[in-house]
Amino acid sequence: MLHSKIIILFINLYFIGLYAFTNDKVDLIIYNINKYIKLNVEVAKTSEERSKGLMYREKLSNNEGMLFIFPFEDVIQLWMKDTYIPLDVIFISKDKKIVDIKYNMREFSENIIKSRVKSKYALEFNAGLIKKLSIKIGDNVFFYE
Repeated sequence: MLHSKIIILFINLYFIGLYAFTNDKVDLIIYNINKYIKLNVEVAKTSEERSKGLMYREKLSNNEGMLFIFPFEDVIQLWMKDTYIPLDVIFISKDKKIVDIKYNMREFSENIIKSRVKSKYALEFNAGLIKKLSIKIGDNVFFYE
């Protein structure tokens, strides 16, 4: 009996580990004076993942987005090539404060969008949400890498 419980435990741990390894999403919270804003975002941490970003997506729920994690703080450059939906983006410093905001990046645009200050992270989500949720420069962002 104990032997079968241990086997079941290891099987469950295996599948939980497999799920965690393949699930590249994290819960992210933006905190401002008014409220907590919770998003479930995909993580793009490799060069290949960051290059693809949200390209070819036909829709994105309002509680979803993509968090781009860069190896070090620098001026971040993004574009909307092959991106079907307009997006807002916030740039986040290494100490997880919002340091720059870009509104309504147009779908399919090949214009380069740059952060005005060095950032370690960029968060993209549906256009219009920054204003709707009253997200501001200086707001704190919480997530685990």
